[in-house]
Amino acid sequence: MADTQATPAAIPTAKATKVSKTSKAAKPAKIEKATDVEGCRRKEHGIFYVGKRCVYVYKAETKKCVPQHPERKTRIRAVWGKVTRLHGNSGAVRARFRRNLPGHAMGHRVRIMLYPSRI
Repeated sequence: MADTQATPAAIPTAKATKVSKTSKAAKPAKIEKATDVEGCRRKEHGIFYVGKRCVYVYKAETKKCVPQHPERKTRIRAVWGKVTRLHGNSGAVRARFRRNLPGHAMGHRVRIMLYPSRI
């Protein structure tokens, strides 16, 4: 039997940005929960994630200094955000990121951290 480890984050997928008839807003991104990992299939399940912090982690081409450690350089970057509201009745949520998500983020994973806690 395989050992199951508890993860500190849910792993959903970034699906789309907010689009209207005349303009496209890149700030609010729709995040759809991965149903096979977390079992988030209803509105009641998605309410748990509202207010939680989320992060999109990716690798860039150039190395940059790590904050507070100028001697170290890394290719790993992160865009932080917060889950703001639900999207529909199937457990999907919307998130607002500090910087816009890049186009190649659509279809890739976004981590939803399990803090701040409301319990």
